Amino acid sequence: TSIEDLIAQKIVRRNDELLVLILPDGMRGSEMKAKFTKLIQSEKLCNANILIQCIQNATCRKLAACLGTFEDIMIKYGNIPYIIDPVLPNAAKNINIDSCWVCGLDVSHVRDKPSVACLSIARQPFEGSLRSMHFLSHLNPARKEIIAFANMITLAYRALEECYKATVNTPGQHLPVSIFVFRDGVADGQIEELFTKEVVGIQRAISMFREKYKLKKWKPKLEYVLCNKNTIDRFGLLDQKTGLCRSLNKPCVVYDHVLSDRLWDFIIFPYHYKKNADRTKGVRYIVLCDDLGLSKKPGASLDLFQFIFSLTYMFAFSIPFPLGGTAQPAPIVYAKHYAE
Repeated sequence: TSIEDLIAQKIVRRNDELLVLILPDGMRGSEMKAKFTKLIQSEKLCNANILIQCIQNATCRKLAACLGTFEDIMIKYGNIPYIIDPVLPNAAKNINIDSCWVCGLDVSHVRDKPSVACLSIARQPFEGSLRSMHFLSHLNPARKEIIAFANMITLAYRALEECYKATVNTPGQHLPVSIFVFRDGVADGQIEELFTKEVVGIQRAISMFREKYKLKKWKPKLEYVLCNKNTIDRFGLLDQKTGLCRSLNKPCVVYDHVLSDRLWDFIIFPYHYKKNADRTKGVRYIVLCDDLGLSKKPGASLDLFQFIFSLTYMFAFSIPFPLGGTAQPAPIVYAKHYAE
């Protein structure tokens, strides 16, 4: 089927803004979704973005699933179904949530094809919506996890330009005091390469952006945090009666000398009472760049822990979070979602 056939049969019109696609179950539905999306977003149809919402045939007859589909459509159109207040212990003393941008970076691999690096950036990180979000992508060589230095500069620079234009055109918004970047995990042996290419690349992009737009007074603080889900460590509570170790029954942070003395790292365990606690693994966070100096300020680390935990509830498509927040902060989940 070509795009001309879809238009001739009046299935699609050139001025459409939203298409709801009912898919067959299984792999056939996944293939149809990929092919249909490529057809719709091709230049032969139009240059504007057409929103596509998919629902499976097996679930389209269920009321709750259909209502969830309409919620997703509302979110894609920029509606804000919910807002979260992280309730930081020190309020805005260390992290000003009203003046920060939060980015997520993930690389998705496909066999025998280029890997896709996706950067998501939220100008209002605690609004459960896509209204203030931007997404950019870059093709990496196949199976390559680290983004090259020059490519990272280009990707970050484009993101800054998009956000700057949107900020200027939105009354009451200003450039942020800090920029948080959450990166999906890499092996410990690649951390040094990651720093020299991606962290330094983002710093260089900020410097180039300031020079081009003559923003000498704007000097944002960069916080770059690596998030690794594949931890081999397990944690539990010691039962005083039996002497056995049982699963944790509340959220917690493991931070004191269990992990590494060279790096500032910690493990956040996102417990939820409906989840199988035996299968819930903690996520290891490694702070590679700390321009805000959170590691040196009394109580600032608690603000960071609460900030990260709140971001696990900002993936709007998971509302109403029946099993708790996502395993990683929402910007990474968005980047992973669109990279794939």
